Amino acid sequence: MSANRRLVSQAAGTVAFGDVGASYGTLIGSIAGRGVVIFIANSLNGGVVLSLDGGTTDFIRLPAATPITIDLGANSAEFSGTISVKQDGAGAPTSGFISCGVIRVN
Repeated sequence: MSANRRLVSQAAGTVAFGDVGASYGTLIGSIAGRGVVIFIANSLNGGVVLSLDGGTTDFIRLPAATPITIDLGANSAEFSGTISVKQDGAGAPTSGFISCGVIRVN
């Protein structure tokens, strides 16, 4: 992070297995500011697909019980918007939840 940035807050969201369907649903919505680190923890017993543009484009498939950290700040990149989630092609999960946190800067 450059010297002129400061951490301001973390936005967070959680979705339980019953709310992860075949169509995109919001995992965390309307991230204001400039997100530089995205953490996602998938404790679902099924894989999911994530979208970083509100469900328009598939971004990454995340297998069951897998976390991911996306460090955008390492390349001076930033994120704002909505992160969405849907089940992958294997079907709906039957247990667990998926959580997301975004560290933002000012």
